[in-house]
Amino acid sequence: LKSSSTCIRAMVKQEIRRVMLLVVETY
Repeated sequence: LKSSSTCIRAMVKQEIRRVMLLVVETY
């Protein structure tokens, strides 16, 4: 459970970073 939660957390961080980059590019 711990490993899965940390993996999900890392994936969420990557997604947020991608969205931030996309927003910066659009603006």
